[in-house]
Amino acid sequence: MGNENDHQAHDEEANNGEKYSGFTQAQKRWIIALVAFAGMFSPLSSFIYYPAIHTIALDLAITITLVNLTITSYMIVSGITPAIVGDLADMAGRRPVYLATFLIYFVANVPSLLPME
Repeated sequence: MGNENDHQAHDEEANNGEKYSGFTQAQKRWIIALVAFAGMFSPLSSFIYYPAIHTIALDLAITITLVNLTITSYMIVSGITPAIVGDLADMAGRRPVYLATFLIYFVANVPSLLPME
């Protein structure tokens, strides 16, 4: 097994001596960890929701079918949104789009932290 410098030297040779990326290996690992951490939020929201379906239905005096419809709607939006956000990221840049979507997610979940009266 080679070390990190061997990999970088091989990458530079494969690209005719030009560096493919301006990021160091540590920065690349940090970016991957950050994106993986952010990527877990969407499924986490639905996984937290599933065990509470019956309780939500009882508390809101609605059928379990209606509660399941909210999960279905959430999953449909989760499936369609990447196509829209991906195009927007290509036009406006990935960083502002990533920050905006994370902010929207965060703000949308703040009411769940507030006490009900």
